[in-house]
Amino acid sequence: MAECDDSRLNDSQGRHVSEQDVIAALDGATSGPVKEGTVGAGTGMISYGFKGGIGTASRKLPESQGTYTVGVFVNANHGRRPELVVNGVPVGKLYEPPVQVSETLSPGQSEGSIIVLIATDAPLDGRQLTRLAKRAALGLARTGSTARHGSGDFMLAFSTANVIPHYPKEPTYNLTHLADTHLNPLFTAAAKRPRRRS
Repeated sequence: MAECDDSRLNDSQGRHVSEQDVIAALDGATSGPVKEGTVGAGTGMISYGFKGGIGTASRKLPESQGTYTVGVFVNANHGRRPELVVNGVPVGKLYEPPVQVSETLSPGQSEGSIIVLIATDAPLDGRQLTRLAKRAALGLARTGSTARHGSGDFMLAFSTANVIPHYPKEPTYNLTHLADTHLNPLFTAAAKRPRRRS
């Protein structure tokens, strides 16, 4: 189960979300732009010592590479201020006034975590999606993250390309599958520095 710890603000271990809350959220789901920032699970998040939360980015490959889209959704609640890197510049270390950061945590203090979901319309199988998800960690490292001990970071990727019939009449069905030799542009898109979705 995915979670980002905001227990400094509320009773996150109280398990206050009911089955009815989940059903209401699913029934109220809509298409369109995702709300970002301090919304939903992103409300109490802190990232690199700044206000964190929900963020998105996407890239569309050129026609020569299949015009596939790689979209990323994150809930950022990770990193320490001195680790922050922006465009290769260690801005966290340059930040004024200097921030005192202890290498040890006080009892009950969390290292934080980040949840990264990657969606693509490229026809990838489970093994390829696992490989794609791992590239998110490379992108995260470019921001200075070191996936500290105690951090609950995880990455998950899924594809919308193939529709698997729930109750097929025929015993077999066909799936489209992208060859491994054509994966590199998708890997690059997942690991590159984020930019706003178009």
